[in-house]
Amino acid sequence: MTIPPHYFLAEFFFELCVIGAVSGSLYLLLAAYFVLRFRGRHDRREVAAVPVTILKPLHGEEPNLYSRLSTFCEQSYPGPVQIVFGCHDESDPAVARN
Repeated sequence: MTIPPHYFLAEFFFELCVIGAVSGSLYLLLAAYFVLRFRGRHDRREVAAVPVTILKPLHGEEPNLYSRLSTFCEQSYPGPVQIVFGCHDESDPAVARN
């Protein structure tokens, strides 16, 4: 009995698909291993908070200016905070408020 020539082509594609599936599965397992290994080595030390400076320009009269500016001072930040309120002119109405 002779084997038809298209049988060899079908067998070749079948083996190619099996090789692709096996190599893809091995790659997936290897990638998952390295991801879990990398995640486990993560340094869990607390990072010190970076000092920040808030620059708030003031200009003109604004309703409820004092209460709005006080929200800058009420923020909860673990690191050092410097708040700088600046104005272009000393006679500006925003500076006149206590």
